[in-house]
Amino acid sequence: MFVLPRYAEVRHALENWQVFSSAGGVTMNDEMNEKLRGGLLCSDPPTHDVLRKVIERPLTPKAVSTLRERVTAEAERIVESLVAKGTFDVATELAPHLPVSIVSELVGLPEEGRERMLDWAPANFDCFGPINERTKAAFPIVGEW
Repeated sequence: MFVLPRYAEVRHALENWQVFSSAGGVTMNDEMNEKLRGGLLCSDPPTHDVLRKVIERPLTPKAVSTLRERVTAEAERIVESLVAKGTFDVATELAPHLPVSIVSELVGLPEEGRERMLDWAPANFDCFGPINERTKAAFPIVGEW
């Protein structure tokens, strides 16, 4: 694992993947590194390039720009449902829902189960840390995914 604080250093590392390899893992624990090995995060070219192409196309600026109407409609739907409740917490009930619903659609996740993305996303990040109670609690949640 490498920690690089500045843009120029990050760029240098990305351009020199032979020295700054991700194939050995990018998390702070061996268990998660082993589970991710060979996937998008824990691979180097050419494997990484092939995997990236799979998810790259629907996330290009051109592809995303065609979603304006869809994003607006989804945002309106979410806001209307929350306003109907009377009170709500913007940080937990509004902010995460739009990105999760749109990104899930873009990468082809079935509608059934998308609501679990709100649990899976933070649990996934928790699994990247050192093995502790938080990491251990996150493993079963990520395992559902």
